[in-house]
Amino acid sequence: MVYIITNCTNGKKVLPNEIHLFRNYNNDTIDKISSEWKMNLEKSEYKNLKARDLYKGVSWKAVLDTEKEFNIKFSTLVLIASAGYGLIDSNKIISSYGITFSRNQLDSVSRHFPNEMWWEKINEYSISKLVDASVILIYLSKEYLNAMNKYIEDLIDKYGDKVFIINVSKENNLSFSKSFLNFDTRFNKYESGTLINLGQRCLRWLSKEIVKNNLELNHNVLQEHINIFLNQYEIEVSKKGKQLSNRELEKIIDKQIQEEQVSSASKGLFMLRKNVYSCEQKRFHKLFNERKKSIYNEK
Repeated sequence: MVYIITNCTNGKKVLPNEIHLFRNYNNDTIDKISSEWKMNLEKSEYKNLKARDLYKGVSWKAVLDTEKEFNIKFSTLVLIASAGYGLIDSNKIISSYGITFSRNQLDSVSRHFPNEMWWEKINEYSISKLVDASVILIYLSKEYLNAMNKYIEDLIDKYGDKVFIINVSKENNLSFSKSFLNFDTRFNKYESGTLINLGQRCLRWLSKEIVKNNLELNHNVLQEHINIFLNQYEIEVSKKGKQLSNRELEKIIDKQIQEEQVSSASKGLFMLRKNVYSCEQKRFHKLFNERKKSIYNEK
């Protein structure tokens, strides 16, 4: 069995009910809030979608493509790391929700509690449920990886060299770095995209290479294969783009949405940077989603 562990995405096909927004939980202890949160999700009348069908966007499509590719050769199961549910089977029926380990958002856990503490309270998926694991492939954003640090360490303690963690960051000083399969931004010379979905795209590429070339599921073998692939491309020295005000960005975003039919913030940011403008990812995504909502409400 191949297990793919990855975090959920902010993009959801169904908007959450007010009772499933973390912004509405505060001024109490972590024990009381986590208990109330879990109870409201469990008893919800809005449980109507498989988790795999709730999320949307470029990142999530890459995860589902990875699962499909591995299924050619292996039995495969996607497990989703969710700040709302803990680790869950992607086929679990769930409600839409708004809570995240990412920082500086209205529903960020870290506005009230350390992410690691919340994960310990919310996660109920025991490591013992990973039955007959031949390989455990993990891609998690930095915030989710840190929140799940102890859980990942326990996975490595139990499964050792069966655990592979896709790493696209230079900050690889975590205690389980020996399990990393290292990529870098040279991958974008092969497949254009933004840093926000680089890890998922690398995971998708690796799944295809493993199946197509019948690669041994061994760290040294896979890392050498990755290195040979990346060495075809030179590291690009990033050009410092022109900084824009919010108003200038909004004008560009409006044109992207209305005239160029851009539907995702990731694609919009890629196009912006291609035109040698500079903008921090979260700032652009926030503005893009606000303008998209506003434009659609006006129609």
